[in-house]
Amino acid sequence: MSNLGVWMGKSEENKAAEYEIEAFYDLGCPYSRKAYNNFQTVLAKHGDRIRVRAYLIALPVHYSAFLAAVAAQVVLAEKGAEGFFKFVEAAFKAQEELLFNDKTLDKTRAEMLAALAGIASDAAGVDKEGFAAKCEEWTFKGPAFKVWQYSVARGLGGTPKYIINGFVNSAIQSAWGVDEWEKNGVVVAAKNE
Repeated sequence: MSNLGVWMGKSEENKAAEYEIEAFYDLGCPYSRKAYNNFQTVLAKHGDRIRVRAYLIALPVHYSAFLAAVAAQVVLAEKGAEGFFKFVEAAFKAQEELLFNDKTLDKTRAEMLAALAGIASDAAGVDKEGFAAKCEEWTFKGPAFKVWQYSVARGLGGTPKYIINGFVNSAIQSAWGVDEWEKNGVVVAAKNE
């Protein structure tokens, strides 16, 4: 498991977990949004049995996704994991209005960064002042780029994707909730359930 991702929930503390999951999402991908939201049921039920790191990658078909991933790195640096996930959830909620290609094609980079600054400010309390300039610094672009490199090295060509205990599981569908994760043996229900 790479240290490039961000621990979800109380995963960092759960060192004896049965399952280590790396979850890869793209903020411009509607399937990622659905999978992220559905995965929250898995995390809620099995949070004591799993360790999860989330990674934001940018597929080349989602034009604004890399800027969004860089913006998330700024939020992470300023507000920690809690702020990062508040930003992720708010960006997913604003996805159709802000991050879909048809909404971004005629926007300038400055307009996109201003919109992302608004999300970061509203969701995580990040100061809008200087936010766009930070998104242009390698301090924040670098980690977003390394996450993308890591996903490519693992053979991930799309999102959402999950690596379970070191192995890519391409069967997981974005529509899966906790029942499907259990039924398909990805996370086995505890013996007392």
